[in-house]
Amino acid sequence: MRNLTLALLVGFLAPAHAADRIVNLDSPGALAAIEKESPDHYRKIVEILRVSETVSCETLPKVLHVQYGVADTQCNAYTILTSLPPKRGLFFTIDRIGYRTHVVLRGYEGRVMPAK
Repeated sequence: MRNLTLALLVGFLAPAHAADRIVNLDSPGALAAIEKESPDHYRKIVEILRVSETVSCETLPKVLHVQYGVADTQCNAYTILTSLPPKRGLFFTIDRIGYRTHVVLRGYEGRVMPAK
């Protein structure tokens, strides 16, 4: 019984799609290195970044899983960087490699308004 409890506990605590390594796509030269090492991943990443600019965080994990076979998508709709243009953090896994980046949000451009 004790072994069963321990096995269940470990199974629930372990992530479903753990990444063997994590690549920060915001690092200089990261995308160029991926393009040389793995052109298939590069094409998939570029498409994922394009889609992530406009799709909400609520539906993004499902869209990426269905269209690109991406596992373990993490996107927080409530954490938007107040840069110009605004950005949000994104993490996804392709073939046990985790990719972390900030995605520019389209459709959230601010505008200057006079004070009332």
